[in-house]
Amino acid sequence: MGYTHYWKSAGFNAEQWAKLSDGARAIILAAGSAGIALAGEWDEPVDLPVVDGDCIRFNGTGNDGHETFYLAVAPVEFGFCKTAFKPYDAAVVAILMLASECGPFTWSSDGDEEDWAGGRELLAESRGMSSPTKIFVNDIEVTAPQAEAIYSIYRRPVVGNGRSFEEFVIGLAPMIGGDGAVVIPWCGMVLAIEPDGLVHS
Repeated sequence: MGYTHYWKSAGFNAEQWAKLSDGARAIILAAGSAGIALAGEWDEPVDLPVVDGDCIRFNGTGNDGHETFYLAVAPVEFGFCKTAFKPYDAAVVAILMLASECGPFTWSSDGDEEDWAGGRELLAESRGMSSPTKIFVNDIEVTAPQAEAIYSIYRRPVVGNGRSFEEFVIGLAPMIGGDGAVVIPWCGMVLAIEPDGLVHS
């Protein structure tokens, strides 16, 4: 079948899922900082990873992607994700490890402790990113999902985009009447980012 992870879940309650979601967002941020590009689907690199009330879903991008990782809040008798040990595998392993801490969840793998080292390191790195009291980007306070979305937008492959992250976020501004949303220019349009991380034009 190829290098694959497997899991079984009795489902997560609201408190458990909130803890897992917060940790998953931090893991995604840590992955980005480590140079691991993540997207909603491997062939849609501009789509952001999904962390919402129903699921956690992401993949690598292009040739660094394989099967999409999908972890649901609802019970799952047999879940699996074949990563073929592509770079995004570290984020998959980190979230599986975290899920086993958060609720009635067990997992196994074709790999072993040595193979999971990248995921363990990513999880450890993400610990300092979870539940920050305040996050400021270009002196503007944003939520953790917004910070994740801003960084993911910056990492989207755009021909001729050689700007640093600091140059990119110069255009970030609060959205007037947006109830906490922020806006940022991108590719000739303006993207709005809601407090929950939802991005729209």
